Amino acid sequence: MWLVGAPFNTLAGLYLGVASALLIGYLKIKNSRHIEVTTTHLILGDAKLPRKVLGRIELVEPKQQFFERGAKLDARAFVFLKYGLPNMVKVEVNDPKDPTPYVLISTRKAQELVKALN
Repeated sequence: MWLVGAPFNTLAGLYLGVASALLIGYLKIKNSRHIEVTTTHLILGDAKLPRKVLGRIELVEPKQQFFERGAKLDARAFVFLKYGLPNMVKVEVNDPKDPTPYVLISTRKAQELVKALN
């Protein structure tokens, strides 16, 4: 941004560069996907699952992750994956009104998520 503004005014280019960097950082944080566990709900971004409908919660082994998100993936499953995160958790959904069989979540803190949900 400084190079774009430098021919007109170097100080304006500097301020424009700093302002755009701050704006991009804010938007990146605001639009990132977050996982939250409350006493009543599991919140995955905009999705809100009541904890009373959650069934078996299991940590997916690293060797099985490729199959869970590929050949073994049910088309009705809710997938909350972030690229590059090392761990994965599979949570069954036991709600007769909801056709979603399970939720597949990738996270850095899989052990903590499993403990919080159990």
